[in-house]
Amino acid sequence: MRNKIIEILLDKKQLRANNFIIVDTEKILKDLLNTGFDLKYFLYSEKGEGLIEKYNIKADTVKTKTFIIKKLSSVETDQGFVAVFEAPLNNKLDTVKEKQLILFDKIQDPTNTGAIIRSGTAFGFYSYLFLDSVYIFNNKTIRSSAGTCFMVKYKDTDIAEIKKLKENGFKLLITDKEKGKDIRELKKYLKERFILVFGNEGEGIRNEIREISDEKVNIDYPDKKVESLNVSNAASILFYEINNILNGGK
Repeated sequence: MRNKIIEILLDKKQLRANNFIIVDTEKILKDLLNTGFDLKYFLYSEKGEGLIEKYNIKADTVKTKTFIIKKLSSVETDQGFVAVFEAPLNNKLDTVKEKQLILFDKIQDPTNTGAIIRSGTAFGFYSYLFLDSVYIFNNKTIRSSAGTCFMVKYKDTDIAEIKKLKENGFKLLITDKEKGKDIRELKKYLKERFILVFGNEGEGIRNEIREISDEKVNIDYPDKKVESLNVSNAASILFYEINNILNGGK
């Protein structure tokens, strides 16, 4: 069992396919246990052995070497354990019921993903689509989101589904610093069902999405020597502006 679990945890595709969440900090371990998340496996080294009694761990426990824990953990100094939870199925997104969707298009940096979700939840955005993007429950995403990734609904998607959503009335809004409009000029779209797209950190939004977009959004800033904003910073600004528009602030 030990080798099979470690094999799954080291393989991002298997981790995602099994709907597993890796937790490597005591704070998040405590939060998830208190919230009632299903703990499947608890891998620990001698350093983390005391946590079994401290948190009354009932899951399958696997004692292993420190170097294995270090390999599985993403924190600089491991805390002596890796806990494997099962992701809650009730967090799965049903797009039919939604009015506002945030789409990650090939975003690979889990820190950016978590930061966007953290800002999004602060301003009332709780529904996220992942198109060839990092796993929402990557342990770096969890930390960067400050745990807010457990508050949102999510779904992996594809181009065919995006087109179907457009057929069902969603307007597709993409970020574009060259041709985009101020978000405040797009108030009519925000009053309808819309999908706001954030693209890959280096490549931007793919052409397949650009070609079917309804409008382009730009964030203007005074110092043009700055080539572009980090995607998570841009998202925070747009979430703030959209929240103001929808709630009568502007």
